[in-house]
Amino acid sequence: MKNMMKSLVMAFGVVALAAACEPGAGSDTTTDNTTGTDGVDGTTVTDGVDSTDVDPVIENSVIELEDDPNNSTLSPCDTGTIKSPGADIDSAELNSGEYLTSCQLTGTTSCESDSDSASQAEGTPDATGKEETGTYTSLNGGLLRCRWSNGSVVTSSDNITVIEIGGTSGTNVEQYRIRLCDALAGGCQRESAYASGEVSFSGSDLF
Repeated sequence: MKNMMKSLVMAFGVVALAAACEPGAGSDTTTDNTTGTDGVDGTTVTDGVDSTDVDPVIENSVIELEDDPNNSTLSPCDTGTIKSPGADIDSAELNSGEYLTSCQLTGTTSCESDSDSASQAEGTPDATGKEETGTYTSLNGGLLRCRWSNGSVVTSSDNITVIEIGGTSGTNVEQYRIRLCDALAGGCQRESAYASGEVSFSGSDLF
């Protein structure tokens, strides 16, 4: 009797173990990682203000004064006691009371210049009309780009007066021309004809 009970217990254990090892028809022991909840898309960027647009372009906020490459003091280079190659810009005025500021001189030749500071063209006129250092900027075959004081811009109804200095006699005036630009880095257009000395340019002629 004891041996019969022992046999029945062993047989029942085998059946139970087999049942436990066999997966049921409704059970999936493999985890599906492809059908989970769709989370936040990390590549989506909120459409905000572009941080690079800190200095928006303002049309005609800059004036460019370009030297005439055929000016006589560029080839050969100015050999005078005071070397002022190219046109010599004392000042420029927009309408009445707006002057050059933030000037930059670029693209100059290899000629020696005693007047290569762009800031000397800024502000009110201060040259005497003779060759002298510290009162004007010699273009030296290059480009002088400046803003207008108080952030002014040029329109078709405005007037621009440029003062360019000649030689010691006041007769050896060299040529330059102007353009209107959107920025100190460029965007220049609306070119004038070459001029010399003190000249007024009408905005209506540039538009």
